[in-house]
Amino acid sequence: ALVAEQARRTPAACAVRFGNAQLSYGALEQAASRLAQTLRGLGVGRDVLVPVMMERRPELVVALLGVLKAGGAYVPLDADLPTERLRRILQETRAKVVLTQPALHPALRAASTPDALHLLDADLQPDAPAELPHDACAADDLGLVIFTSGSTGQPKGVMISHRALCNHALWNLRAVAFGPHDRLLQKSSLSFDASVSEFFVPLLCGAAVHLAPPGLQRDLPALLQTVIAEQITHLTLAPSTAKALVNDPALPACTSLRCLPFGGEPLEAVLAARFQSLLPHTRLLNFYGPSETTEDSSLYVVDVPITQTSGNLPVGRPIDNTRIYVLDAQLRQVPFDVIGEVCIAGAGVARGYLGQPELSAERF
Repeated sequence: ALVAEQARRTPAACAVRFGNAQLSYGALEQAASRLAQTLRGLGVGRDVLVPVMMERRPELVVALLGVLKAGGAYVPLDADLPTERLRRILQETRAKVVLTQPALHPALRAASTPDALHLLDADLQPDAPAELPHDACAADDLGLVIFTSGSTGQPKGVMISHRALCNHALWNLRAVAFGPHDRLLQKSSLSFDASVSEFFVPLLCGAAVHLAPPGLQRDLPALLQTVIAEQITHLTLAPSTAKALVNDPALPACTSLRCLPFGGEPLEAVLAARFQSLLPHTRLLNFYGPSETTEDSSLYVVDVPITQTSGNLPVGRPIDNTRIYVLDAQLRQVPFDVIGEVCIAGAGVARGYLGQPELSAERF
């Protein structure tokens, strides 16, 4: 509904760009609504899981929005997922419908029993759909199930509600200060939780999602050239990637960058200080949080010159509608400067792990 509202405000504005191809907000909303109608006809609704296995392309954004508009929950799957892992996820989600593309049909067929899946290809056909029902889902219904291996090596499906997704997106929109003229480079893999905000947050304010071409994540010089050529304003980096970029002579030329969020790993203070000196007009943000709390739980905004010469930057303060405690083994709050376990509460906490009630009871 939030993206639909933006589409009504700015139907002609660019919502998605991929190479030379562009998709306006109006066209995106129309295609997603038409897909949602098709999905509803196939039985997709509240708490129905729909795996999405596609390469990065405009149709992928249509697919993600279409599932949410239908009231279901999307399950992001990388296009190169090993067959056994794919088979296990398809079984655990009890998927009946998979949104995909023709090139990936063989991989999906190899990982499923014959005729068990309805493979639906998302497209950009402009047919006008009928109006979707307004009660397609409730706030606590599932909107996303994202599989993460964690420390066990076994995939666990983290169940995230529409409420949690909206809480995070609306907070992120404000915290990162997105505006209608911004351009975010979407380069995270579909199954990585950072992709959630990359895909959706810009679409809440009329900004543009620029989809990175295949392999750009591994070609760091090309990544910086893309930032320069497409005048990207927001680029999310893992600290390990940032460490490989900081000595590239092209980095200081990335003057279009307004905001540089870091996440997924601890951010060393000396590394952040290097970026601050090379990109003095770019706002640095350090995000922290596991997938089990809808991508981010806290944020540290670097709004003063970094003088810290060792260690990592702080993880900052809790995001909206979130509480963070440091507790001992008896769940008592520990004093300042005493080691304990981080416990997170609030709107972003997931429902639990899909099909694993005992593990959910232990962790949640």
